[in-house]
Amino acid sequence: AVAFLLGILVLQGLPELPARLWTLALPGVLGVLVFVPRLRLPAWGAAGFLWALLWMPPLLVLPATLEGVDLEVEGWVATIPDLGSRNVRFELRVAQAQRGEQPAPLAGKLLRLSWWNDEVDSSSAAEPRPELRVGDRWAFTVRLKRPRGLLNPGGFDYERWLYAQRIVATGTVRAYPPPRLLAQAERYPLDRQRQHIAETFKQLLPDNPYTGILIALAVGEEGGITPWQWDLFNRTGTGHLMSISGSHIGLVAGMVFALVWGLWSRLPALVLRWPATRAAALAALLGAGGYTLLSGLSVPAQRSFLMMAVAMTALLAQRYALSSRILALALLAVLLVDPGAPLLAGFWLSFGAVAVILY
Repeated sequence: AVAFLLGILVLQGLPELPARLWTLALPGVLGVLVFVPRLRLPAWGAAGFLWALLWMPPLLVLPATLEGVDLEVEGWVATIPDLGSRNVRFELRVAQAQRGEQPAPLAGKLLRLSWWNDEVDSSSAAEPRPELRVGDRWAFTVRLKRPRGLLNPGGFDYERWLYAQRIVATGTVRAYPPPRLLAQAERYPLDRQRQHIAETFKQLLPDNPYTGILIALAVGEEGGITPWQWDLFNRTGTGHLMSISGSHIGLVAGMVFALVWGLWSRLPALVLRWPATRAAALAALLGAGGYTLLSGLSVPAQRSFLMMAVAMTALLAQRYALSSRILALALLAVLLVDPGAPLLAGFWLSFGAVAVILY
């Protein structure tokens, strides 16, 4: 697993991606893994390099002619909008884009847009900014720019984060012509459910200062946490508890396991058909999986669920699972699903912390 990770890191350290034709060598590398034990570690590294090359998106550079000009784009709101005091930020999956009568090469790409309050027609109080919902299809007029970030040593690498999220450009929504809602609930049913849960919290607890914290713990959306709360978390070293990870998923899995085991073991007819421990392990696996989906599938949540899934699967199969092996399998699974995960700080904090704890 570590060799596979090192192969991915070698690719991500290159100044530009090699030609994708190199991925044709992946079957041969897999053959070496199976039939040449002495070369297994280098083959794992090569497999990681080629796998990342196969799945990592090419770095799309927005043409200079499309920067700072009005573009007409249609697409789907792809994330739960982050509502701020002066603007709302969201990501848009582009269906089609045009500059005047000419098509723009942005179809299928992901944009990060800001819709500022001053971009709403303030002359009519009867027409406030419409509500954005995940999966709705909209038509916007936008101005885009290439991803840029600060270059302060040790600071947050915003450009790298955008690339890891596969966002090709950032921009703002223009007021004229006004945005138009074209269709509702066309995509992203899971994120729509997450947004519905967040809105339900806000309706039931409209004036509670801790509503944002409850939403963060329930569905992984941290936009409702106020600056003074973040300052308090950072001063007390508890900010990481707002990111759904091992403690949260372990708590859900543990509660479901204990509840099902307690009920199952008290019903002789069920126990005679299937042991209570196996039934509880399966229920814990399903319960933690549902919570992980609601959390937005962040890297810490993925790692925690995969480690728990390996342990519960071992319990179902009546196999003993070493903690280090569980961590290695979780690492390999995360890298197979998302080779871009090492670009995010959460990946290193998550796996690094667990590795130190196990050591």
